[in-house]
Amino acid sequence: MWYPFYYSSNELLAYDPYSQKKLLVKTEEYLDLEDETLEKKTPPPQLRVMYLLVTEKCNFLCKYCFIEQPMSRDRKDMPKKTAENAFKMFLRLKGKKMIFYGGEPLLNKETVFFAGGLAKEKKKSTSMVTNGALVDQDTAQKIASLKINVGVSIDGRRKAHDSARVTADGKPSFDLVMKGWKNLKEYTSPGISFTIGKHNINTLEEEVEWACTQLETQSIGFNLPSEYSKGNPFSVSPKKAAEKLIKAYQICKQYGVYEDRVYNRRIKPFVEGKFWAKDCAGCGNEIAVLPDGSIGPCHGFASSKKYFMPTNFRENPLKNRTWREWNARYPANMAQCKNCAIIGVCGGGCPYYAETVNGSMWARDTRHCTFCGTILSWLIKKTIELAEENFPKLITRKIMPGDEEALKKFVETVSSEGFPKIESLLPADKFVAGMNNLDACKKGTCFITENRKGDMIGLANITPPDQNIGIFVLRECWGTQVAKNLLHACITECRKRKVDKITARTDQNNRRARRFLEKQGFKKTSGNKQKELTFQLNITQ
Repeated sequence: MWYPFYYSSNELLAYDPYSQKKLLVKTEEYLDLEDETLEKKTPPPQLRVMYLLVTEKCNFLCKYCFIEQPMSRDRKDMPKKTAENAFKMFLRLKGKKMIFYGGEPLLNKETVFFAGGLAKEKKKSTSMVTNGALVDQDTAQKIASLKINVGVSIDGRRKAHDSARVTADGKPSFDLVMKGWKNLKEYTSPGISFTIGKHNINTLEEEVEWACTQLETQSIGFNLPSEYSKGNPFSVSPKKAAEKLIKAYQICKQYGVYEDRVYNRRIKPFVEGKFWAKDCAGCGNEIAVLPDGSIGPCHGFASSKKYFMPTNFRENPLKNRTWREWNARYPANMAQCKNCAIIGVCGGGCPYYAETVNGSMWARDTRHCTFCGTILSWLIKKTIELAEENFPKLITRKIMPGDEEALKKFVETVSSEGFPKIESLLPADKFVAGMNNLDACKKGTCFITENRKGDMIGLANITPPDQNIGIFVLRECWGTQVAKNLLHACITECRKRKVDKITARTDQNNRRARRFLEKQGFKKTSGNKQKELTFQLNITQ
């Protein structure tokens, strides 16, 4: 999907946010780009992750769980043969990662460990999301031996965790989970899957600091409660969730803990200038396999089985119309998102949420819109603050009495950096006095640039009779608009004097100065035996 990125009189730069490509075209040719078919605009589905829902059973009854009813009355387990066939398809389609999911996957350890062994043999990445209650020493050791990355669902300290995450018979689960966490820590490096809701939003910073310091986790993946048809009582305002998550990210950063939702999905694309096309692997990059062997593009629909279909595991489901449609669902392909300010860091949110709340997978995930908008506003504000903090606030003015010491220090510094010509400005007191006497216009004019601390970081001198411009900038301030600001001040002054042209001279070997002058419109007029080049600029308005 091509979008106009920059206009000129008869050309525009078209930008495809999915492929990151830019294309300079004639304005009238832009309409032809827009007429490309959906299949041409969108790369085909590619398998990034396969979810093996190894069981429909669960030993917990979490109060915010989006599974509204049992997946089936008999609560099936996935046979090893189904897992084996699914893994063969995974290999054929060149999948990247396999995730063991449920229910609670460790209620079917046999299939988890069998499939984990297949993956290890083929050197494929595996991970598992577990509530941790069934992890004893032997289980932890087996998980470590199979190199399965584990994310344990923990929602904070005891009070927060137990107010939402309870066992199937309604009892607190914190102690069971902590025991499992301790066993895992002995053999591997587990991460935390952390659901944010009304049970922990107000103490989120304290919960996260506890997880970083007491549990010593290496990663935290934050989630918001999924919605279901009757509404989720644990849902929180997406704006508040974003504001709290920003603080949580900053805590994670402080302790060196990896965080995905704010850093990897929002900050990183923003800083690197890359388009975050899809926030959900379900949009053309996922295959979810149920215990009965049926497959679908999104594990969120495992309960209703919508979008799921039977398979013999020999066909390529990515060529199926369902996966092609899901693959096309990303903001650049959604008319209601086309002109949205947050399109670059959004990724389209969750199709399951969009359909459950707003009636269609092609609808906007309105919760995600607010969430990403809040984070983007913070990113822009933070960028401005950092710019003001790290880059000089430039003030360009004429040199005045009182600048002698600053000028002397500046000249000595620039001279030591390899520009001895500036020593002609010494002694500083006589130079400053000369620039401020009644004959200043005859002798020339000098402008200086100061940073926010009042330090002199640049100087430009105009010398008659040919209005020669000499510009000197501290090396540490190259590339920060100092030279350009000084040149602009000199041009403005010369125009006041009714001067038509100004001159600049530089050594032939000073490529940086030559490039700067040429970029500002100066034309080379001559050179001499000392390899000094002369440039002129016509400044008539």
